[in-house]
Order: sequence, then C-alpha cells, then structure tokens
Amino acid sequence: MAQNKQDKRILKVMSLFSKKKVANSSGHSRASIESQEHAGAVWIDAQNPTIHELEEIARTFNLHSVQVHQSLQGGQIAQMDIEDDHIFLILHFPYLLPNENKISTGQVSIFLGKNHLITVHDSTTPTVRKLFRQYRDDDARDTGSPGRILFHLIETMLRDVQTLTQGVSLELDEIEDNVFDVRTSDAFQIGELRQKIMRLRRTLATQKNVLDQLDAVIDQFTDEKLEVYYESNTNMSRRLWQTVEEARETIEIYKDADFTTSTEQTNKILAILTLLFTLSIPATILGAFYGMNVLIPGGLEAGSWTFLGPYTTFKLIIGTSILAAVLMYLYFRHKRWF
Repeated sequence: MAQNKQDKRILKVMSLFSKKKVANSSGHSRASIESQEHAGAVWIDAQNPTIHELEEIARTFNLHSVQVHQSLQGGQIAQMDIEDDHIFLILHFPYLLPNENKISTGQVSIFLGKNHLITVHDSTTPTVRKLFRQYRDDDARDTGSPGRILFHLIETMLRDVQTLTQGVSLELDEIEDNVFDVRTSDAFQIGELRQKIMRLRRTLATQKNVLDQLDAVIDQFTDEKLEVYYESNTNMSRRLWQTVEEARETIEIYKDADFTTSTEQTNKILAILTLLFTLSIPATILGAFYGMNVLIPGGLEAGSWTFLGPYTTFKLIIGTSILAAVLMYLYFRHKRWF
C-alpha cells in the first residue's frame, strides 16, 4: 500500500516536472526541470531550480532538507553523504571559458536511490542536460537504471576533463619551444596556463577521493554489480590527477626558467649600461670642472694651452678622460667584475 502511494507521488512529480521551464529569482537564467522514466525508475534533471521546486521533489523522495539547500549553494566542497535510502553527492567538473581563456568549475549535486536519480546543476554544466536528452531519445531506455546512468554521467564528464588536460599538455609543448627564447617574454602565457592547471588540480584533488568512496557502496544502493564500472571512473580520475600534477611541476619549471632567462638578460643589459655610465664618469667630471666660472689652467680666463696647437686644452681633457676610462676598465677586468 505504501509502495503504491509512493509510486503515485512519483508519477505526480514526473507529470509536474516533465518539461518545466521558468525564470528563476534572478530573472536572467531560466530554470528547466525535466524527468524521464527508465525501467520503473525516474531520472529528474533540475537546471537552475528554485528552492520551492526542489522542496517539492524532496518531499516526494524523502530527501534531507540540508542536502537540498547545499545543492543550490555554490562553492561546496566535493562530498558524499550516505542516507538510509539514497546517496547524496556533490561533484565538480571544470569547463573552459573560451572568451577569457580560463577554466572555471561547475557544480553538480546528485541524489541516487534504487528507483530514482536526481541531478541538480546550473547552466555551466551542459553535459548533464545533453546526456539527459540522449537517454530520453534512446530506443533502449529500459536498460538505463539509476546506477548505470550515474556511471555514464560521471564517465562522460571525466572525458570532458580529459579533453581539457590534453589541451593543457598541448599548451605546455608550445611554451616549451619559446620559454628559452630571450627575445620574447612568456610570462603572460605561463600565468594563464598556471591558472588552468591550478583549477584542474583543485577540482580533481578531493573528487578522486569521493569517487573512491562511491565505489565501495554503489552496489548496496543499486542492487547491481556496478563496482567494477565505477572503479574505472575512479582510475580515470586518478590518471587525470597524475597528469595535472606532472603539468603543475612542468609549468613551475618553465616559470622558473623564464624568470631566470629574463633576469639574466636584464642583468646583461644593466651591466652594459652601467659600464658605459662608469667609463663616462671621468669625462663628466672634467667637463663639470671646466664648465665652472673659476680660474683653471687652460681655461678661458687664464688663457688656453697652445703647446699642442690651438686645441691643446681640448686634447688634454679628452686624453685624460680616455686614460682614466682605460685604467678603470683594466681594473674591472682584473677584479673579474665582468
């Protein structure tokens, strides 16, 4: 009797949210809640839902109110909570912002029971809705149990992450060709790539542990032998983590190499400028003396020297400056200052 009543409530929710699209409280993003049935189980996908809509779903499937509120709040850490009749998951998946060439993170909240799968997300994770529509249009819908759908969903989104990591690897190869070129600076490109790697690393760091925990309990909540399938997702997550870790170490090496190369090039330029300035000091000092309005041998007031011709004073000043510069140069070389 209780089961019939539960089935009726599920059918009521399915009819209510079969294809509902409303504007949310912000007035910009549109809420879209759709449902479909697979082999006696229901999948409800809620994109940008309101709290009232989720509370209606929560009453039907006996979901915890705290978890319902967490599913609507961004910035949650990846986690898994085990209840009596369902599993609550919060997972994060990165996506590329092409206009800014940055990676951001979308959050997906999941309620998995033996006869229901509820996914809650915003428009930054279109993969969920895309897979939802594929299952809806699939001729073999009767084979899609909630546990299998969740496995396919995680697998698909991990493949999106794999695509991002491959793009990062290609960018690393491009930077490697230019990082030791002193004629160009790669600081901006390295900074952009470091942001991508750090975002991927933050996303995968906790998520691989959550997926590992999910492997151990998935059969208990699905009555199916799905652990081996979920382990493949966990292994993929670990491989992605290792790839990102290698990329992080590589980009740090490139950052240090670019900094060292740029610093060395700057030091060479400063050394040349400093040498030119230092060698010009004697001429500057003599020129300053002879530019003063005081009596100096060879000056205008005392009469210029003429034993080397009419430009004797000028020749002596130039010769003295050159001699002093040469002596300074020889002294610097002796001290190995350059």
